[in-house]
Amino acid sequence: MFKDLPKIAIKKISEFSKIVVLEPGDIVFDEGDAGHSFFLVAAGLLEVSHSRLTPEENRPRLFTGDFFGEMSLLFNQPRIASIKAPDIADPTRSSLGR
Repeated sequence: MFKDLPKIAIKKISEFSKIVVLEPGDIVFDEGDAGHSFFLVAAGLLEVSHSRLTPEENRPRLFTGDFFGEMSLLFNQPRIASIKAPDIADPTRSSLGR
């Protein structure tokens, strides 16, 4: 995602970012929450759920290198899905807030 950015831009982004280690089962945010951050999955995986999915449907997942939360951040809209750490994983996320 950032591979074409100049090194100075990456450095600036990293200055505003923080790394947060999630425990299994931790919720990043819930559907409908206000969006103030953009996220990058630095390691591990996260589960995605939203009200349009039935319990029988496969849940989307986010893996290392995936990003999410950009739509709420850019368009100042509520989150359209819930994101959480699986109960059996220890993913890490990096957050860039506004």
